[in-house]
Amino acid sequence: MSAILYNTNSSLIPKFQKYRQHRELPGVAKLGSQQGTANNGSDLDLPFESVHEKNSDAYLQDLCSSVYPQLLHQRVCKLSPAVDLPVHAFMCLIWKNFVTSWYGVKIPTSDDKFMVQLFELVEEIVSRMKKVDFRYESFLTDDLPLLLSQHIRTMRICLREDDVFRRYCQLTSYEEGYYPQTVTNYILSSVRCESTLQTSFLQALFNNLLLGKVLDKITEPYFVVAAIDKICEVRGTRPAKNGFKQWSFQDFKSSIAKVGKTIALMTSMNKDSKTKLSRPFPYIGAFSLFVDVLKLPERKPFLYAFGKTVQYWSAKSKSLNAIMQNLFFNILSRFFKKNDTRTLFVSLRSMLFPNDNRLGPGKEIPVGGEFKKFVDASIEKQWQSIRSRWVNQVLGIDRSGIQELNEVITKDKRCNRLLVIRILDCLLAQTSTKGA
Repeated sequence: MSAILYNTNSSLIPKFQKYRQHRELPGVAKLGSQQGTANNGSDLDLPFESVHEKNSDAYLQDLCSSVYPQLLHQRVCKLSPAVDLPVHAFMCLIWKNFVTSWYGVKIPTSDDKFMVQLFELVEEIVSRMKKVDFRYESFLTDDLPLLLSQHIRTMRICLREDDVFRRYCQLTSYEEGYYPQTVTNYILSSVRCESTLQTSFLQALFNNLLLGKVLDKITEPYFVVAAIDKICEVRGTRPAKNGFKQWSFQDFKSSIAKVGKTIALMTSMNKDSKTKLSRPFPYIGAFSLFVDVLKLPERKPFLYAFGKTVQYWSAKSKSLNAIMQNLFFNILSRFFKKNDTRTLFVSLRSMLFPNDNRLGPGKEIPVGGEFKKFVDASIEKQWQSIRSRWVNQVLGIDRSGIQELNEVITKDKRCNRLLVIRILDCLLAQTSTKGA
């Protein structure tokens, strides 16, 4: 790394910044008229300027080229529009906000080697994503439900403790210092950094920022409750109209079509499934999670006994087991095709960087009494949504059960954060490169 001045109070820094203004060095972002003010410390979040339609391939290429140095622009134009380009478009805004704001400014340098390494880091991660032979069947049917079920059972015990997080760590056998360093080491295992400064930055970027502050925001109880609240609003309630709903011929046709699609999902083999489940489908962990969340043995013992009987006999039938497995994995396959990598990263970028420039303003989270009012209002919506579908009558759910689940979510966000990191760790453990 050439021409680095490690003393940020050096008198040479203003001279370097003036030199940089007169000479366009590779790596200077092309964000239109706002770039000069951004480098001067302004908080202006002016929209990214491009002649192309937002989120089009050409737009994303312009966005990447505005951050990455000139010598990478040809490689940017060759990025795959399905996966590589949207991922790079998201990550380049991370680099803009947390790298180019000091690299070449507070630490003066005209060396682009570090930005090239960051580009290649993203390339390596995307390459692993493509090569990975991820057996999502076992993860979604067993591993993820097991982690969620354990989390809920553990939190129900910890709710009675004074130090919730310490007790949670004891019951989950959490070793202090294990996370997120282990996840960071795995992600950065392919990066070769000769500079101690670069290595320290990457460690801080993942440990303190992405898996620290950003993850803390994502797992904030407010956002989890708000997401559940939103689902209840979208689903709504089902008020009766004069006692019964009047069915039209169109409603009848729509119902027949839905039944036909369901039968097709049940009978068609899912070609995307890479492996067969190691045990009958009725015994997957997802059903155990359902039982644990609803406390069926306590609330509806006869329903639980009936369910266990059906589970036993359906597992004996190969044809019924195949139908259930086809239905489950075909629904998952349709969901993943609808929410592909490009869609997910475009949505994530729009959420965090609304103007494709700076991080959007943080959400003002209510605290104390205001937060309690928000949770209570959400619990009421959840309860009304459940009652409108008679779920409370069938599964024995009452208001106290909903309050307990919301308390599990909101008690301590550190427990939520640890759960997400454990899920991420499980995902990494499930991945293996083809031919390995």
